[in-house]
Amino acid sequence: MSERFRERVRRLQALMASRDVDLFVIVTLENYLYFSGDLRKQPRMLIPQQGEPALVVFANEEQEVRRTSWVPRIITYHALHEMMLSIISEVNRLGKEKPRIGLEVGFAVPSFLVDRFKVSNPTAEVVQERTFIEKVRKTKDKDEVEAVRKASELADKGMELVASLLKPGIRERDVAIELEYQLKRWGADGLGFAPFLNSGYRSLWLHGMATSKKIEKGEIVVVDFAPAFRGYHANISRTFLLGKASADQKEAMNTYLALQQRAFDALRPGRRLFEIEQEIEDLARQLPRGEHFVRGFVHGIGLAFEEFPFPTIFPEDIMEPLETSMTLSVGHPVLSVPRLGGFKQEDTILLTSEGVEVLTQYPGGLIEV
Repeated sequence: MSERFRERVRRLQALMASRDVDLFVIVTLENYLYFSGDLRKQPRMLIPQQGEPALVVFANEEQEVRRTSWVPRIITYHALHEMMLSIISEVNRLGKEKPRIGLEVGFAVPSFLVDRFKVSNPTAEVVQERTFIEKVRKTKDKDEVEAVRKASELADKGMELVASLLKPGIRERDVAIELEYQLKRWGADGLGFAPFLNSGYRSLWLHGMATSKKIEKGEIVVVDFAPAFRGYHANISRTFLLGKASADQKEAMNTYLALQQRAFDALRPGRRLFEIEQEIEDLARQLPRGEHFVRGFVHGIGLAFEEFPFPTIFPEDIMEPLETSMTLSVGHPVLSVPRLGGFKQEDTILLTSEGVEVLTQYPGGLIEV
């Protein structure tokens, strides 16, 4: 088990050497888990360009960390301010006049934390390099794939529950509460984000939430959630209708399904999202309601519910070639058609040498309940 994590550290160290980074400081839950095998709040892991990494943990957690992680070197602290002092001490141990220190880039790394690090380490040159860790994490080993499979099974089970709960008069938030409760009972760690249950006029929204709005007969409901299992996520979205679909609604949903199928057919190792997104957009122009297409159809998924490639936030990701054993989410934006409703179908897939294996299997289309 420890060799798997050691290899991940070695791959990161090779990238650090290529950019002359002396020490990388890990502060996010997902990357701490990825490199250490341990999971806890306020994680800190220090990875030098050469040699063994170290974990920085609260003193009374040391024995538990030694049980759950492969990392032999543990630095303990008794008060929170000592955590930063420990990191400063490690920076000083490098013995360099101006050491280059790597920090993560992402939603989970607040700017105030970066600012405090710079103030506390005035002699260090801070290198914020997102692609270091993303390039290590982008392909998944067999244990990671198995965790995404389990998360996908939970997603299917959760969507089945949602379908049984939807009825006129129920509030969006009551469905979301029951969904989250049951997912955790079934073994989910949690969810990557609060479930979207966008009903009626809210189905047109690009993003969503579950509100106190009551779902009414005849309304479309776009449901989107991402359960996690052992840290790894699966994303699923389905479109429900409380009643009978009109011809126009069926037509719009069929357009979305055709776009998703084009993505499935186009996703292959070696291809770039730039090419695939263009194919999807070209098809959208030929289909009914396709003028409402929004780019950003595919993104990576794993320890984060949205990770590399993440083209809606980092447009440069669309130029990176895809690789075998990447896990991706396909069907990200809603097809928002005024006066008709929102339509969406999102699935989690594994990219293989032959193409796409769809991991989320709950039936799709415009689901009448």
